[in-house]
Amino acid sequence: MFVMMVIGCKAAFDMAVYEDSLYDAYVGNGNARARAPLDQVILSSELVSARIPSGVYADQGVLFFREGKYHEAIERISKEAELYPEAMLFVGRLQALIRKADSETKTADLPHHHPPSILVLPSINKSGKSEAATAFDVTLSRQFVERGYYVFPFLATRLLLKETHLTAEDISKSELASLKSLTGADALLLVTILQWEKPWMLLSLIRVAAEYRLIDLSTGQDLWKSNVEGQYDSTVTGGAGGPVYVMATDLRVPARALTKKAVTASYNGLPAGPYH
Repeated sequence: MFVMMVIGCKAAFDMAVYEDSLYDAYVGNGNARARAPLDQVILSSELVSARIPSGVYADQGVLFFREGKYHEAIERISKEAELYPEAMLFVGRLQALIRKADSETKTADLPHHHPPSILVLPSINKSGKSEAATAFDVTLSRQFVERGYYVFPFLATRLLLKETHLTAEDISKSELASLKSLTGADALLLVTILQWEKPWMLLSLIRVAAEYRLIDLSTGQDLWKSNVEGQYDSTVTGGAGGPVYVMATDLRVPARALTKKAVTASYNGLPAGPYH
């Protein structure tokens, strides 16, 4: 059906999927269930340049908002006004409401200092794809180093912690104190991979989602937290000056891109460190 859309007549958005999404959201079947098929049909429509009908981007954003994904909510709702200028005031009100809700969920007494040193533990992989953990583990340090932080070397950290038998899941406050005593780090980075899958069999895209937590090793409080998701092309292309062609598939690309999105986002990004 996807191929027919590409080579046939002008592609059209499937309003039946939008209607089903509204129904699931309205009767309480869950935001994730309501949003999943809507995300899929929006992505496929964008790929074939089908016009997204009025209201679709805004309601997709509301579903993100209900899941606590405020940055994604604002981003999708913004597309409504970009496509339909008559919704500009309406969209502005929605964005203000979402930003207010986000600010109210942040901890009032969150420490104001930014840690100069970060200890990275192996990712917690809940995606069901074993390759996702490796892709994240080998790309995490770079983004935080480029953001201006001292990041303890990953291989050396694993060697030092090997005898402790410590795992990133359900880490206790006493274990946080032990890590600080052992390494001298100021903060711990915990990354949970929530999703790693191909949205379409015919595409090289990979949909990824992850939660990033930067934890103060002295207090156990979250210094920074971000939940992000995105779709990225894992193919590496080449052709310097000539025709572009596919060179190889590099699974680090989606992981690296998602972490960069979390760290450098204009909304809820990580403040620059002392070496930036």
